[in-house]
Amino acid sequence: MLRFILFFLTTCLIACATPTSQRPIVTLPELQTEITFQAREQFREYMDRDYRVKLIKDRLLYASRGMCKDVRFEYGFLYFDPIKLKTEHPVQNALFLDYMGLDKEERYPVVTYIRQGSSAWKGGLKKRDRILTWQGESTRAKLKRIHVKDPTTNKIVRTKLKWVRTFEKILKESPDNERVSLKVRRRIGSTHDSVQPIYKDTTFTLEMTKRLMCDNPAFYVEGTQVNAYTDGKNIGVTTGMLNSVSDDELALVIAHELAHCFEKHISKKKRNAFLGSLAGAFVDGLGTGLGIPTYGQYQRKGALAGAMSFSQEFELEADYIGLYIMARAGYPTDHAADFWRKMAERGPLDSNSLTGSHPPTSERYILLSKTHLEIKKKIVDGKKLFPNQTITEH
Repeated sequence: MLRFILFFLTTCLIACATPTSQRPIVTLPELQTEITFQAREQFREYMDRDYRVKLIKDRLLYASRGMCKDVRFEYGFLYFDPIKLKTEHPVQNALFLDYMGLDKEERYPVVTYIRQGSSAWKGGLKKRDRILTWQGESTRAKLKRIHVKDPTTNKIVRTKLKWVRTFEKILKESPDNERVSLKVRRRIGSTHDSVQPIYKDTTFTLEMTKRLMCDNPAFYVEGTQVNAYTDGKNIGVTTGMLNSVSDDELALVIAHELAHCFEKHISKKKRNAFLGSLAGAFVDGLGTGLGIPTYGQYQRKGALAGAMSFSQEFELEADYIGLYIMARAGYPTDHAADFWRKMAERGPLDSNSLTGSHPPTSERYILLSKTHLEIKKKIVDGKKLFPNQTITEH
């Protein structure tokens, strides 16, 4: 039987149709070169999009101090450690070095991003700077070889590498209110009438302290859907959203998500869902007591109803407070409301539904138009740009 099955399969494979054209041959080196090119371009595109999100988000966060509830002290720069990354993620390390235009043999942490308005920005730190020392201590990552012994024979059975000092640990140990000194090496280019630029490295010392900023990270997320979202602390912005909006519109979108974070809307919705599930569970209990099995359906429906309660109001509040966040950061609010007319064109049948989790776009347009006038009047009257509050929660 087995021989018959093998014979049958072989006959089917031989009888399969095959291509008849004589196409050019693709060699393995050519394939490897193209794979490398595509990987580099994809990485560059990802980094550029993520940079756009971070740039706008940081501007909003620094302007929102006094409004947000979650804050942190930080110097205001991002970096990558080539030694640590090379050991743990060699491919990502190579892509980072290529994106930053750095040598393959980098040994010190390299600055990849500066938050505008931060202490690092004011102190003169630049993208691509190599941080050589921090408070006089070398920033080079250090590995130590650890011998693992068999407890019964006391013989070495294997060895492993352990990080004993990294720049990440140095930063964590830096006090919040202490001015730090760091030695930086910066590469400066000059053409000098030559085809290839001539570079020279300059080493100097900078000083900085941590500054307070709102603690709400935002990042780029690959996805075609036009969307931005938050889990209550972190904010994600999709490819579809970035491709659909200008920088001012993106600031409005991120400010809206920040308002959700500042007002704890996600935790409030979870609390409402919990209370709704309790009410539904009570009804399920009554049904069981009367001999009517409900199989927990009222608890599920109660949780859903609780989560949906005040959902539209939370969205409108985020629109209102978000426009204040945007205005405090110096973004124009004159045409912010037009964003919702633009969104209405993308889904004309659903944009003005009154039963969804989000308010109709027409209501959101009118709200932002009136909020802009409210903000404009406060600016004329010399008042601080804080949204009007009816209830203060502690």
